[in-house]
Amino acid sequence: MRTAIHFTVIRRASLTVTAVIFAFISLTELPSAPSTQPASPANPVKVALVQYQVRRADYSSEARFAASVGGLTAQAAAEGARIVIFPEYINVFLAAVPLAEQLTAAGSLPQILQLLQQRHGRPVSLPEYLRIQSADTRAIMDRVWGRLARRHKLWILAGSSFVAEGAELYNRAFVYNPDGQVVYRQDKVFLTPFEKETARLSPGRRAEARVFEAAGVDIALTLCRDTFFDQWNGQMKRADLWVDLKANGVEFDQQARQIFTEALPERIAETEVPYGATVCLTGRFFDLFWEGRSSLTVPADTAKGYKTIKKTEKADEEELLLIEIAAES
Repeated sequence: MRTAIHFTVIRRASLTVTAVIFAFISLTELPSAPSTQPASPANPVKVALVQYQVRRADYSSEARFAASVGGLTAQAAAEGARIVIFPEYINVFLAAVPLAEQLTAAGSLPQILQLLQQRHGRPVSLPEYLRIQSADTRAIMDRVWGRLARRHKLWILAGSSFVAEGAELYNRAFVYNPDGQVVYRQDKVFLTPFEKETARLSPGRRAEARVFEAAGVDIALTLCRDTFFDQWNGQMKRADLWVDLKANGVEFDQQARQIFTEALPERIAETEVPYGATVCLTGRFFDLFWEGRSSLTVPADTAKGYKTIKKTEKADEEELLLIEIAAES
């Protein structure tokens, strides 16, 4: 399939009141909205790219997290979106929910590790704690994202979390269908120094990744650093939309802007996948922070082979970027 596209930006300032209203609605189990037809030129599909802002308070309880992402999801649904995409790492900090009260007195990662030692009565490393909390984090995800997907009859690319399998820990992305079920998972392959040395993650297997369909749109998915590598091109070139889930943990200065162009824009130029969506995490969690501008990139007859046709206005604020895709056979 090939695509045509239009877009709208909704800044966080305009979301504040409506997000509260929609969060309340999304947390109330109401009859599901009727399902719609697959994508076609006469029946375009809206996709919402959520540039999410991490706030410590939203990870103090499942209810606070559900209200935060629920308000954004409901706002996207109200705008007609059938696919909603959240960034990398958004679920990782759900592991902090059991420590919410203690974390109010913590100000850094070393202090968090001291709290873990007090909680467990012995030294506990960050990777070990993440493995311990992996099942509980996944349970929260299934309740929150599954309910939102069912309520709004949406496909949700629900960002990523750290998932334990035996002694291994992976950075894994999850896709929920409108029935609230996980229908696709993909592990990050090319890890960052933080992921390898601090979180002690293991790399996934590139051969297991594939293009998947959501609401009639063929989607390719890569997680942040993965997108810099052209090994993905052969696997992903038949997609309508290539999505890069990003958590850029450095200041979004001129150097970072240039580095961003070496990721998804280059993949779009090389493969001519019609559209590339970069979806960024922003905000702060103790010592960690993230910045980046979410964007929409298309192939173009230029020296670089691509052009960015839309991006969010700020690198450190919460925004929705709405795009409309009319898939053609």
